[in-house]
Amino acid sequence: VPTEIYELIAHADDDACEPWKPSADGAPCAAELSAQSGCLPEDVQKRVEQAQEYERALTAYRQGNFLECRQRVVALLEVSPDDVASKRLLDRASAHLAEDGRVVGLSEDELRAWCGVERMTEK
Repeated sequence: VPTEIYELIAHADDDACEPWKPSADGAPCAAELSAQSGCLPEDVQKRVEQAQEYERALTAYRQGNFLECRQRVVALLEVSPDDVASKRLLDRASAHLAEDGRVVGLSEDELRAWCGVERMTEK
């Protein structure tokens, strides 16, 4: 069963956090609009942008575009070298790439059927 994992972007007692509460009518919350317009505090904006870039890397991985994934994750690790999730995603993408960027270890049929789910055999 896939498990969703969330990353803390801001603390609940941060002044920037109040706008993150969803609106009752389903309209975009103030934080979504702020993130799009760059009106969040600089450190929070940076974390939001990094999370969005990680999501783009993860999407590339799930689509079997391992080279794009690796390029995006390498850029993330330049900014946050201790990011464990990015390191793991880099390892997973790199496991399917030769040094020249060719996909290895998957047949064409396996690559077409690829969805990013891998069986974990250890903790």
